[in-house]
Amino acid sequence: MNLSFLRNLSREDVFSAVKIVIAVVGAGIAYGEYNAYRKTERIERAFGYVSTLDASNGVGTSVRKLEDFQRSVLLYKTINPATTKEFMAQAIEADEELQDAALEIARFFDELAVCVATRLCDEDVAKAYLEDRLLSASQFLRPWLFQHSRQYQNSFGDQMFCLNEYFLGPKYHSESYSDNCRF
Repeated sequence: MNLSFLRNLSREDVFSAVKIVIAVVGAGIAYGEYNAYRKTERIERAFGYVSTLDASNGVGTSVRKLEDFQRSVLLYKTINPATTKEFMAQAIEADEELQDAALEIARFFDELAVCVATRLCDEDVAKAYLEDRLLSASQFLRPWLFQHSRQYQNSFGDQMFCLNEYFLGPKYHSESYSDNCRF
């Protein structure tokens, strides 16, 4: 290898080359730190959703109302195995508090879906801590939300079902939401 060109470099040329290398390395380190900071922000935001769901007020209260109702329905199903999804939808429709709770939960998971899809929330944390509750809510609320959406022409729960499909795969769904999903 011929390195004779190095003899012709001045001290200023070497110094300029070293400054360029330092600037490139510094930019790489800064970019790495920026990405680590953004990752920390996404994780914190996802944990904010976890704590909101576990809170003793707001959506946390709605989740507990729905879970109590789910236990009642499951108990009723042991007595009457012919309990249908339509029955559950009618039961929610008949109780205004359950309707409010169902809509609040759908809005919560819709908002989480947008947060994950736009990469503002950490997907791994959201999936690890909220996947089971998402599956439970989406399976249980699906009949009523479909009926409610048709009746009022709104889209509550659409992104919740998209997130569920994204986390768990399409095998959990009777319909595909890919046209409306942000993932």
